This record gives sequence, C-alpha cells and structure tokens, in this order.
Amino acid sequence: MVCYSLRTLVPNDHFAGGTGMKDEKKTKKELISELTDLRRRLIELEGLKQEFEQANQRLRESEERFRRLVELSPYGIGIASDGVAVFINDAVA
Repeated sequence: MVCYSLRTLVPNDHFAGGTGMKDEKKTKKELISELTDLRRRLIELEGLKQEFEQANQRLRESEERFRRLVELSPYGIGIASDGVAVFINDAVA
C-alpha cells in the first residue's frame, strides 16, 4: 500500500489561495496541464479513499474476531489499567 499525505497530492498554494488560484495569467496550455494534474491527483485520492475504507473494514472484522475469541475463551482473560480491572471475560467472573 502506498501512503500519501494530502499536502503531497495538492500543492501548498492551493490551500493558501496562493499563485495556484490566479488562473487569469495562465496560458491555455498551462491551465490544461494543471487540470490534467488535478484530475490525476483526484484519481489517486479516490484510490486512497477506497484503500482506507477497505483497511477500516478489515480492522473492524479483526476486532470482532478478537472480541469473540476473548469473550468466549474458556480461559480467564483480564485487562487492567493503572491497577484497575477494566475488562474480564466470563471465565474469570
């Protein structure tokens, strides 16, 4: 999986309203080039969004499997934080 930051995909001047937004001084060729670049970046962002959603789904499924494993285990499992039990499964109770 390739990771990008939003700043990598969209130049800084687009966030700050810098020179990237002053299209009236650009040639048609420059505008077309910029539009092509922005379309490419949009496709990359859409791909990253899909990867992120798939990773989140896999994480939820993994968390559910782990939760069931711990809750249904015949062995006592407990979790403590600062000396206080924050979770114990039924086998401990």
